[in-house]
Amino acid sequence: LFVDEDGSGLAEMASCMFLSAAKDNRLDDMSSACASMRVGALNIKAARATARYDVEMTVHGAPLEVSRELCAAYDVIMCMTLELCDTLSARWPDLSEKIMCLGQEDLRAPKIDTQGGWNRLADNMATNINLLVTELMSGDEDYD
Repeated sequence: LFVDEDGSGLAEMASCMFLSAAKDNRLDDMSSACASMRVGALNIKAARATARYDVEMTVHGAPLEVSRELCAAYDVIMCMTLELCDTLSARWPDLSEKIMCLGQEDLRAPKIDTQGGWNRLADNMATNINLLVTELMSGDEDYD
């Protein structure tokens, strides 16, 4: 489950890019969803940035609102920021073992809302998604 905090489209981007990368690497048993602390409409700039990777965000569906039940239903909750990891871990301490940050650095919507900013964010997201898929393919249980 990919989760963002502001409904900007980051969780949708990550989820769609993850499913595409998993499929490309024949990880056919992978599933994914997206959720947000604030659900919003599809972010067109995020969708365009994701399309540069031949990934269509619109087929995935709108993100769900984050809930304990939703988080409990998934093996891993991948947050876009460390702050969000801390928030969810404090809210649901029993789930904290499976809450982690997608990247080494926080993934946030561009400060200046330009297509170029979203494209750079998609590039950074793709790098993090590819690292995640590589870890899954290696079968390393100690990934964090």
